[in-house]
Amino acid sequence: MFIITKQEKIRNIAKAWKDQYYADGKWLYGEGNRLVYEALVREQPRTEKEITRIIGNNSWTENICDECGRDVEVLVVLGKVPDWESHTACICEECLQKALALIKRGKER
Repeated sequence: MFIITKQEKIRNIAKAWKDQYYADGKWLYGEGNRLVYEALVREQPRTEKEITRIIGNNSWTENICDECGRDVEVLVVLGKVPDWESHTACICEECLQKALALIKRGKER
């Protein structure tokens, strides 16, 4: 179990972009990914809005709760480390509180 914050995603955006699109000494899927990376390094964006302007969408800074679907500042990651086949849930504080209330009601039965 660990947390993911929107600020952490923003702080690490250039590294995450390079990890996704650079391998074996070359940029994958075209020159555009290199240009985006260079802009991220050069401009060092500090906000979601700045990153969206550089990348063209906000998918790299979204922090979506798997239960309610809201984009939140902090998520708790439950289950296995996320990958293509993992059983993982990213849950916001509000949904986690609701889950705890359900457990409490279940114990009272």
